[in-house]
Amino acid sequence: MRQHVEQGASLRQVAPQLNAQGVRTARGRAWHAGTVRNILARSLEGRIVRAGCG
Repeated sequence: MRQHVEQGASLRQVAPQLNAQGVRTARGRAWHAGTVRNILARSLEGRIVRAGCG
């Protein structure tokens, strides 16, 4: 997911790509742009805390 965004794909482009690949959320649902955003934001928050910046 992150690599798609880092390569310039928008959140609205990543969500359908995940769905087309058959990847489901933790709750077994389809991806939406907001879901992708939330996952990436949580991942970033974890990195900041682990680095001692939060």
